[in-house]
Formats: sequence, structure tokens, C-alpha cells
Amino acid sequence: MPFRDGTLLITRSTEIMGPAELRPFSKPEAALSEAMQYLADEDWEKKMEGLNAIRCLSAHHPDVLLAKLHETNLAVMQEVKNLRSVVSRAAVICLGDLFSHLKKNMDQELDGTVKVLLHKAGESNTFIREDVDTALKAMVNNVTPARALASLISGGQSHLNTAVRRCTAQHLSDAVEQMGPGRILSGIKNVTD
Repeated sequence: MPFRDGTLLITRSTEIMGPAELRPFSKPEAALSEAMQYLADEDWEKKMEGLNAIRCLSAHHPDVLLAKLHETNLAVMQEVKNLRSVVSRAAVICLGDLFSHLKKNMDQELDGTVKVLLHKAGESNTFIREDVDTALKAMVNNVTPARALASLISGGQSHLNTAVRRCTAQHLSDAVEQMGPGRILSGIKNVTD
């Protein structure tokens, strides 16, 4: 979507951008609006551009993204379920970036996001499973540990797929290790009930 002067706001790329390729925007609010429009589009290439833009915003303009975090997160979560694997994988990577850059601000979005990521962990595509693992590691390392534990437990403990339960157990172990046994056994309501 070009501006009146013909310049493009979002970089035209249908490939998953590497971390070094994520650049700041001159007009981040407009970039967020455009990214959301692209995510709502049916064209998978526009969806890829939108996901790359969300990643750039999370890295360079987190304050802009925080203003519409819930809507943005819902749109990205929807793309995790996309049947085109490249879009789904880009959305998983995008969620990992949101956890890495927005840290504890993602606490409010954990339950749905973790559930969607864990569901993806049961897929046969190795690349997607590895990216889900990376995103969940970013989640465990950057959000409030007790919230991470509660979300992992509610999202994966009784899942029918053994790969999902295995993934859940691994990340629960990581979260418990990060918290330490003293804090786990101290009676945090969410964890001990």
C-alpha cells in the first residue's frame, strides 16, 4: 500500500526475515495499521508482509505495538493456524519475537497463545515444530514464570497428542528450573492448586 508520494510503508518480502533484516519504520503507527490490513487479506504474500512488519514493530517500536497488542496477537494467532505452512511458520516465529521483545507485556496474552503454539507442536513438519519449540523457549524465558507455568499446564497437560504433552513437559521443566524449587513449593496459588 503506497503513500501518496509513492513510497512503500512495509517492505515487500514474502520470505521470513532474519533478525538482522528487521528495520525500524519512519511511521510505525501507519505501519501497524497496514500490517493489520495485510493480515486480514486472503493473499498469503500479503500475510507474510504483515507478519514481517509485526516482527519489525516488536523489535523497534514495542510501544506502538503495545497499544493494540490484543488485536495484533489475535491476528497473528489466527495465522498460526493457516494451512499454508510458510505463513504458519512465519506466524510462529512472529509470536516468538513478540515474547522476546515485549517480555512481561505478553502475560495477558499467554493462555490463548500457548494453546495455539502447543497445538502446532503436534504437527509432522519438523521446521514448524522446531520454531514452536523456539517460540515456547522465548515465552518461558521472558514472561512471568508463574503465568508461563499456568498457561503450559492448562494448554497441554491433557492434550491427546503425545508430542504436544512431551513439548509441554519439556517447557514446564524449563519454567520450574528457572523459578527454582523454593518458589515452586512456597504456595503460589496458580501452581499448587
